[in-house]
Amino acid sequence: MNKGMACQSPRFTGTNAVAIRDMMEAIDAGCVSGEQQLDRHVAAFLGARYSGSLDNELDDFATASNGEEALVAQLGIFAAVQFKHGPRELPHLASLFFNHLETLLSPFHNVELRERIRRSAEQVATTGKLPELLSIVRNKKYMRMDKKGFGQPKLYYTSLERQIQVQQIALTRISPVSLVKGRVAAAYIASCICATVVVMISLGGG
Repeated sequence: MNKGMACQSPRFTGTNAVAIRDMMEAIDAGCVSGEQQLDRHVAAFLGARYSGSLDNELDDFATASNGEEALVAQLGIFAAVQFKHGPRELPHLASLFFNHLETLLSPFHNVELRERIRRSAEQVATTGKLPELLSIVRNKKYMRMDKKGFGQPKLYYTSLERQIQVQQIALTRISPVSLVKGRVAAAYIASCICATVVVMISLGGG
């Protein structure tokens, strides 16, 4: 809460990050070495000095149940901070998130849509603009399209599964004698049909 105190994160021991912009630049520079991007010191620093509220974004990160949710939450935090405090470009940080694009795209099922998002994300990542990158990988229109498109084949698959289950249950209720008689009858009918076809072909040829 002390406005004159620099961020106390161990990763900034050589940097006097007093302002949010300074800390974001330091984070971007640290991406090269692959360090952890968001620790408790960084989160507290942003929560106290961000010009607005980051409560929702920080809560999403704290309650993330898997790697994909944590990555999206972290991107959301840094995107919001860059939008209000700068700097205008964070190339290393954007590149780091792009390197985890497969994780960010895991909720999408449509192959063509994933490729479209991948191309757009690649272009934006080079600009270092995190808000634009976030708007692409979590585009609400794309997510609705994917959900709707995936729902139809999912229902069809469920319908097929039910049909298979009904047929399997029906087979268990048929006695072995009935199965044998049914196969014999089917073979007899098939033979009659084949014989009829042969005769018709022979007469037609004559």
